[in-house]
Amino acid sequence: MLKRRTFLLGGADAVGALLVGWSVMPPGQQLTTSTPLPLAEGQVALNGWVKIAADNSVTIMMCKAEMGQGVHTGFAMLLADKLDADWSRVRVESSPVDRIYNSAQSIVDDPSFRPDDEGTMKRTAVWFTRKLMREGGTVATFDASVAQSMPGFIKAFAVAPYNGGTGGVAVIASNAFRAMNTVNAIKVEWNHGDAAQLSSAHVIDQLCLALNDRDGHAYYRQGDVDAALNRAARTVSAEYHAPYLAHGAVEPVNCTVQFDDGAATVWAATQVPALTRHHVAKVLNIDADKVDLQQQLLGGAFGRRLELDFISQAAMIACEGSGRPMQTIWSRAQDFTHDFIGRPACRT
Repeated sequence: MLKRRTFLLGGADAVGALLVGWSVMPPGQQLTTSTPLPLAEGQVALNGWVKIAADNSVTIMMCKAEMGQGVHTGFAMLLADKLDADWSRVRVESSPVDRIYNSAQSIVDDPSFRPDDEGTMKRTAVWFTRKLMREGGTVATFDASVAQSMPGFIKAFAVAPYNGGTGGVAVIASNAFRAMNTVNAIKVEWNHGDAAQLSSAHVIDQLCLALNDRDGHAYYRQGDVDAALNRAARTVSAEYHAPYLAHGAVEPVNCTVQFDDGAATVWAATQVPALTRHHVAKVLNIDADKVDLQQQLLGGAFGRRLELDFISQAAMIACEGSGRPMQTIWSRAQDFTHDFIGRPACRT
């Protein structure tokens, strides 16, 4: 009996490609990647979107970030339905960096970290101190003398701002807990920059003044509102304020980078993997094809993973890691304080 998988493989050889994924690509793009997909033993790539193995397992290459919206499950279900495949044998892999995906991601085909001979993970935690840091400010001086005597301390150094974020002082320690302890022992003096006198109350006041002094832009008009208000026996007015709001990612931002022998491996959750690879390469002064991005699940980011500040920061810190993986972690308080905050608003 001719199996469906056998027919599809034969059809791919005969006509050049199975039209899976064609409808989601711009016209003129091809189905195949510029470099062959990595294949396990017994696997065949029908194109850049689907791999089928001799054990009847089916793998879909996913070019969208999974952040709880169910895109991994949904795409896999569509593929299983069209191929009449066994749902229990459908797998999802992050797609590689290639133009056919209109996105750029790396396939995760290895463990995030390889154990050493003693079975422990060779990675070093980094924690940030950013106390009183303001937008546009820089580190003036810092004193790490107390932190240097604490268990697990390795080094501390100033970090410049990247990609619209803020800088600070990084601490490298033997694990996250020790990094958290030592960072709190560092005394930092800041150059606060032009935003030192800025406050939320001042911004809201300016927005409310603008409502009274300027005519807004009307996207749609029907009738004469001013005339209707003038004829009204009674009018009611109200003013609504929306404050600055952080994304409030469920998982505080973090990124691990290993930089060794002119190449980098990045373990990060990001919605912009192509830009991630580009900016890491820029920070490390290497070519983008020397950056291997291992895409992770987003952990409920609500748009925070569109930003690159913490990833570029992690890449810079990895330069101090002597070739070891450096796991950069922000505390939840730091994430809220130094997020790309949503704009405030004033409406009447």
